[in-house]
Amino acid sequence: MVIAAAPSALARRPLLAPLFDAGIRGHALAMLGRLPHVSVMVLGHWAAMRAWGIPVPLGLGVTIMPLVVIASVLPISPAGLGTTQAALVYFLQDHAAKSVVLAFGVVHFVYGIAASLLVGLVCAPFARRVHASVALQVAPPVAPPVTNDRGG
Repeated sequence: MVIAAAPSALARRPLLAPLFDAGIRGHALAMLGRLPHVSVMVLGHWAAMRAWGIPVPLGLGVTIMPLVVIASVLPISPAGLGTTQAALVYFLQDHAAKSVVLAFGVVHFVYGIAASLLVGLVCAPFARRVHASVALQVAPPVAPPVTNDRGG
């Protein structure tokens, strides 16, 4: 509603202007573009819980995982460690022992960090090449000064 109303006091601020420039349609397209990623996250967590023997029905898993993700991004813990596990234990205590859910939460967190590390290691050489080519385009090497015939 705020984006649609576009109050001038907010829309004129340079920091917020891009949000209002995108409009409702731009935000809807951005949300649609994120849908596959969010779906994979939610279904991946649900599948991992099932693999751990935590019998969470699909409907419940799809309902609670967005809440767990919101808890994980609260700025009260390092990288969501602690809040994610607490949310999982709170929401899933009726479906498995708290210790099993807590263990799942910690191990799944560690696997996520390991996967991110692996992706980073694989992508680092490509990022260095891209950075080097961009640096050359932005600041080409400086040519030596032109001298005349008299050496000066």
